[in-house]
Amino acid sequence: MPSYHSSSSTNKYVVGVPLHSKSLSVPLPGDLITFQFEQSCVFVKPAESYQEAVGIARKEFDELVHVPPDRLAFTLEDNSAGKRLIRISESAWTSVTAKLPRGAIINIIIRPDLDTRTPPPQYLDIPDQFFPQDSKKSRSGLGKEIERTPSRGSNYSTKSNSRRPFPWIGVGK
Repeated sequence: MPSYHSSSSTNKYVVGVPLHSKSLSVPLPGDLITFQFEQSCVFVKPAESYQEAVGIARKEFDELVHVPPDRLAFTLEDNSAGKRLIRISESAWTSVTAKLPRGAIINIIIRPDLDTRTPPPQYLDIPDQFFPQDSKKSRSGLGKEIERTPSRGSNYSTKSNSRRPFPWIGVGK
């Protein structure tokens, strides 16, 4: 039987059976579940497939009508080891919903749109005015000549000429 909790300060009622209820030895069949989006809830019959559940969610919540179906996701709240949300994958939908007790709350979330992510910044091209005219060396080398020679402590050591950009690095070796 679903439990009803009320908070006197907010008059908010929580309807549903916790996923890990100690008072019920055998959960009631999940012939009704609760879809919750933001602060709105609606009782629905469990969908047989994930895609059908997406369709029900879009039908029941006007805010979701224009959201692409692949951006909708379903989560369950688990409080057994601290509060955490567990997303239900499309492949697990049938198995998970078959084991849910009556009135269990499935949260609906909108996943971020992957196409609108800002791409990483591009490296700027260094204008020729910052390089000496007599140097025809690669820009990636920034005027350094590096010679690699084997040493005892490592496979290679780095030696550069006196025009190093940071001559104090490596002093004392």
